Amino acid sequence: MNAYQFYPLHTAYTLHVLRRIATRFKLSFETVYKTLFTEYLNTFIDRLPREQIFPLLTVTVDLPARASLARYTKRLLADIFGANILVTNHYTPQSDLYIADFALTADQSRPGFVWQEIPTIPQITMLYNQVHTLTIQKFEQVTGNQIERITNNQTPRA
Repeated sequence: MNAYQFYPLHTAYTLHVLRRIATRFKLSFETVYKTLFTEYLNTFIDRLPREQIFPLLTVTVDLPARASLARYTKRLLADIFGANILVTNHYTPQSDLYIADFALTADQSRPGFVWQEIPTIPQITMLYNQVHTLTIQKFEQVTGNQIERITNNQTPRA
């Protein structure tokens, strides 16, 4: 996944941090924006721990008969830039997304992927796009900020 795919989300976090700085130091947002919005600030924010910046997504990887595929899928999830993902082995009502070797019929409200073999690049791209969408939705719910979405997603690295 290209880091630039998450640029709008990253910028939204940067602007959120700038608003907090302006409030904390009783400065106008315009002053803080003109003074601090630089590549250095973006780099600083990029170095902050994911757990403290991005909203938590719970992803269930339920592949009991396919241990190698489960390990591979967990590695894919760990490498997604701009996401804070908690991986669980069993589907719960708190799961935001699931990946299983069978379709779950109990709860159709959660997005899911059915993988019975190593996913193709288009399938991985669909997973990354879904994680990206869920992260943006959760961020917007928490902060109340609207994020401009990118329309052209590049193919992730395999």
